[in-house]
Amino acid sequence: MNIITKISLITSIFLFVSSCLNIESYPIEPAIVFSKYTLTDTTDALGNNIKLFELTIEFTDGDGDIGLKESDTIAPFNPTSIYYYNLWVTPFKKENTIYTEMQTAIPFHARIPNLTPTGQNKSLNGEISYEVNITDIITDTLKFKIQLIDRALHESNVVDSPDIAI
Repeated sequence: MNIITKISLITSIFLFVSSCLNIESYPIEPAIVFSKYTLTDTTDALGNNIKLFELTIEFTDGDGDIGLKESDTIAPFNPTSIYYYNLWVTPFKKENTIYTEMQTAIPFHARIPNLTPTGQNKSLNGEISYEVNITDIITDTLKFKIQLIDRALHESNVVDSPDIAI
């Protein structure tokens, strides 16, 4: 084996190993970006016509502590705490050019299941999609403010959905 072949082989091995060790690094606070939405007319399990809004956000989290287990119901994740939900989805109706927060009987917030990866590298990046039944919302245009909270109670940035014409 000549010297150029040896150098090429060693370089190739080094690049392969170093690419395997290239670990993404993110801040420990979750960060989100609104990705997309769909609005669908469908029927529920009882055959009622409903309107579903599905939102998708992209997220990153450096220490991977996104999501809750079903058993996570002790403070601060108890049902009466604001941290019972870890995906805050707040609806706003638009009247003329002014947005007003809508009060709903059932919150649109959600509990994202535990997404912590196994292994040494806990950094997370991915997408979360969530469906909201907006059948009972009475307005022409609405939008949602969305925020993700991790188990250490770090709150992500707040993102807005685009205007949604109903």
